[in-house]
Amino acid sequence: MTFSNPLLPLLRFREVQGLSRSRVLLPFSVLIDEERHSRTISISVRLVYNESGQFSSLYILPRFVLTPLSFFEGRWPGRTSLGKESMDHHPKRRSVITQDIQSFSVDKLTVKIYPDRRAMGKAAGQAVASKMRQALKTREKLSMVFAAAPSQNEFLEELSGIPGIDWNRVVAFHLDEYLGLPGTSPQSFGNFLRSRLFEKVRPGKVHYLNGMTDDPEAECGRYARLLYRHPLDIACIGIGENGHIAFNDPPVADFKDPLRVKIVDLDLTSRQQQINDGCFQELERVPKRAMTLTLPAIFVARFIYCIVPAPSKAEAVRRTLKGVISTECPASILRRHEHAILFLDPDSASRLLS
Repeated sequence: MTFSNPLLPLLRFREVQGLSRSRVLLPFSVLIDEERHSRTISISVRLVYNESGQFSSLYILPRFVLTPLSFFEGRWPGRTSLGKESMDHHPKRRSVITQDIQSFSVDKLTVKIYPDRRAMGKAAGQAVASKMRQALKTREKLSMVFAAAPSQNEFLEELSGIPGIDWNRVVAFHLDEYLGLPGTSPQSFGNFLRSRLFEKVRPGKVHYLNGMTDDPEAECGRYARLLYRHPLDIACIGIGENGHIAFNDPPVADFKDPLRVKIVDLDLTSRQQQINDGCFQELERVPKRAMTLTLPAIFVARFIYCIVPAPSKAEAVRRTLKGVISTECPASILRRHEHAILFLDPDSASRLLS
């Protein structure tokens, strides 16, 4: 099987003819022929079954390892190596996936790519929960900040369901909030986190930004003082389509911002993303201004977990990892953090070979 273009990181073959569940031999490699040289990359495979237990799809996913003759060494959950075990024992299994497709570093940033969005969210939730437990062994309280966006749904669902965390010792913040939007609005970031996380786990204290304040500057100052009083231990964030973190869009992002919280005018791409995410129906309804934690305020967190699924984020991820470190892509600064992890799914990682 050869390809002339390595830019297709996810290939789907439906109704593969002649494929027997008991005779699937893995691992195997894909040879990429280029004009100047050839190289072999390793891949992972996902087999998908329908409700009747019949084979329906085969996913082939490069692992982004571009070293010669590097083969995928995955395992069935709790079983022996791929290619050495018959699939006859799993006729009803809808999907068989690897736990972690690939892990690598770009500068100081650790990057992990998972088989699908749910696996990514689950892994991120478990990683954050583990760090919380570890930190609470030596600290009286834990200060955390959370992003509010549909991209965080799987992560928040996993984290909120993990037992054994003393949430009563957690002080929680959120990254940003629209100006002029009531806190009870479905689009309010505080309200989003209230329903998806805070009401489920009951942190000891949650500090909300008030988007309906009559004095936004004073509200930013109040929130900044709270952050100063409770220095961040863990930041759970995402990356926007324009590479923003929180609402630090390229036009207003500043790696050396003297403020912890500030008022910003929202970039058009950032506002359009709210439409793309299904948060608003019309661009005119998306607020034009917001309050946001600045990049330095987020960067001081001892640990950063960045959760980024979906094809709409693929270009931002590519620029984050392969572009220059610049406010043109604010998320690129993550490559300088000592303890940051970027969690991706195949869609968001799809342009890393370009």
